[in-house]
Amino acid sequence: DPVGIKVDGWIYPFLFGMDIPEVVATVFHNPMAALALAPPDQSPDTLALQYRQGAALARVAWNPYLYDPLLRRRLARVTAPTLLCWGAHDRLAPLEPCGNTWAKEIPGARLRVFAESGHVPHLEEPQAVAEAVLDFCRSTGDAR
Repeated sequence: DPVGIKVDGWIYPFLFGMDIPEVVATVFHNPMAALALAPPDQSPDTLALQYRQGAALARVAWNPYLYDPLLRRRLARVTAPTLLCWGAHDRLAPLEPCGNTWAKEIPGARLRVFAESGHVPHLEEPQAVAEAVLDFCRSTGDAR
């Protein structure tokens, strides 16, 4: 997920203070794609799982909010071929400044922008992302 570093000139929107429609508008370019995250049932077990997932997110993303102070310097040590898949309409971590910062911090990273996506291109354009990942793996000689 393309948050995790503090980017100069950007403050991540405060997701924990938003209602569901605001979160969807922030994370998705196409709000219908949010249905991919909707559970098929609303059983007590499913709702309890969603609550636990939200609580876990709050524990790891609350303080500091959505970034790890040590991560940025660790990115320079990445040696694996890296493909960054970014949505052109990402309102949580926009291409500029966030996506371009990640691309600069990871040596040799390739940045692929998906024109019809927000923060989750793998949910909004799954076929295009899958093709991009396969093409990337082929180009690095690791298309298992």
